Amino acid sequence: MSKLDDLQTRLTEFMWAFENVFHDDWSHSEACLLNRGYVASHGTFLNPSVEDESNNWGARGGLLAAYRSLRELMTELGIPSERFAELERQYQLSIGPNLNVG
Repeated sequence: MSKLDDLQTRLTEFMWAFENVFHDDWSHSEACLLNRGYVASHGTFLNPSVEDESNNWGARGGLLAAYRSLRELMTELGIPSERFAELERQYQLSIGPNLNVG
């Protein structure tokens, strides 16, 4: 698979997951966002700092996996941003260096 094909695939997966969380399954997502248990007090939506990001909210776990996969490929393709680097640094600090993600 070419890098362009891979980018298209990952973009499609991300868009599907995004629309699933914020459109198709909005009522459940909204309830989860209002429930503080889905994001640790020091976490964010993109880095919830909880043990199981999909627990009772599988669509979020899929979205986070698609986001991270797309972000990784963008960096490989030379499409990084300062924001990506900062998010990665924060993510690694909160989960520790030995946790296998994705």
